[in-house]
Amino acid sequence: MKPIGKLLLMLELMICYGPSLCYLIIGIAFIPFWILSALSGEFQAITMVMMVVGGIIGLFALLALCYKICNPKSNTICDGKIRLLSLMGMLSSIAILYYADAIEKLFEVWAFLYLLPLAASLHIIYLGRNYYFTCCNRRDPSDETDSTN
Repeated sequence: MKPIGKLLLMLELMICYGPSLCYLIIGIAFIPFWILSALSGEFQAITMVMMVVGGIIGLFALLALCYKICNPKSNTICDGKIRLLSLMGMLSSIAILYYADAIEKLFEVWAFLYLLPLAASLHIIYLGRNYYFTCCNRRDPSDETDSTN
């Protein structure tokens, strides 16, 4: 990927995930409160903790896929693991959409902030489709050696 493409990708990440990252940081700060609430019998707090953990996992998968797009020869994480982790993050984002009633508020002015991360995730998956839709055990045919010698 050319440097201008990398710059545009980072700009897309900052714009689309900026508000979500702020929410994630606030969620991380509230985890101790939610754990104490869950221990006292409010089991809805467990859902909140799971959404924050899913968001952290999704953020890790997003960064791994972006790194893989920018540096195709890197072997930092298996492509199948990126797929699994990003699906967990997307499920967390969809749960947050449901929880925030954003689906019913789609036509309000700020509702697009809830949909930007999903749209950006789909775009980044499209950019990294060669890595995202491969299997961990698949090898490059050029790496195989002739064993008949």
